[in-house]
Amino acid sequence: MQNFSFPDWDSPLAEKIEALFSQLPGVDSPHAMDPVMEAQGNMELGRRLLYELRNLIEDYEFKSAAEEIRFFKEVKPLFSASLLFWSRLFQLRLHQPVGGRGIIRKYWKSELQYLSRLFEQHIGFYEYLRSKDTEMDGIYFLRNHKESENNSVSPDLNPRFTTAKDHLVAKILASDKLEQYIVHFLRGEAQPAPVLKLQWTASKANLVELIYALQSGGVYNNGQSEIKEIAETFEQFFQVDLGNYYHVFNEIRLRKKNRTSFLDQLREKVLQKMDALDEK
Repeated sequence: MQNFSFPDWDSPLAEKIEALFSQLPGVDSPHAMDPVMEAQGNMELGRRLLYELRNLIEDYEFKSAAEEIRFFKEVKPLFSASLLFWSRLFQLRLHQPVGGRGIIRKYWKSELQYLSRLFEQHIGFYEYLRSKDTEMDGIYFLRNHKESENNSVSPDLNPRFTTAKDHLVAKILASDKLEQYIVHFLRGEAQPAPVLKLQWTASKANLVELIYALQSGGVYNNGQSEIKEIAETFEQFFQVDLGNYYHVFNEIRLRKKNRTSFLDQLREKVLQKMDALDEK
């Protein structure tokens, strides 16, 4: 699992801030000896580094709008995301239920579902970031824009350190990292896989596409089965971990071309087989 990376930022402050960034804790240890203490310590470190970053920025005058936008769109969110990640992980670790493997997996999978709902809630802004759009950057990431006062959801109310959307960028980054962390953790908690005659060898995204098609078609329990129930059945049968399949489906839904590519391939293959049999 990759950690955050510092962007190529043309600013007199870049070297100082990158030195702070290098102190941010990594997010790739889901099986720490004492995960609660680790999360708490990293949360406190992240808070201190974000405070030091704010001290650097409060009295600094950006040389251009582009420099300021880059900071609030790509630099500050790295620090905020680290703090959000470790704060949420501390809460999750602290309240993890005591019980068997099944109870623990259910607890962490419920967080994956929450992250998926969060993604869906902000899907428009997620698309804006993913497409590297810049049209609204002046509104989203400049401090003097009037929208920042009305739309900011940042817990830091200092106007010298807050824009309309920098905290939401951090929230999305932290959610992505937390999803990766949980999937990695669940893989480590998985039961040893039995020897199966059937193994799923296509991509997990293809399996998710198939699962949603079956659920949409109402082929199980007279159409009363939920996605979660069908997905967990497929996971058990094929001994695969689909991770946040809600998120995967949203990625499928956002495809620019041919949103049902796997289903279309299956249809084409079975038609080819029928044609080949007809020719015999």
